[in-house]
Amino acid sequence: MLNVGAVALVIWGANLMTPEIGAWAFVLLTIAVLGPFIVIRAWHNGRVARGAQR
Repeated sequence: MLNVGAVALVIWGANLMTPEIGAWAFVLLTIAVLGPFIVIRAWHNGRVARGAQR
């Protein structure tokens, strides 16, 4: 459910930014949302993998 809310906020934010920034608004907001998600997921997966090796 939170993922749907996040996608809705990205679309809404991009629509608000579009007149000033143009189509790059979607790219910027996608990076802002997916960047931290990918970093945290990679960090977590690394911790899980190290835990499985013990």
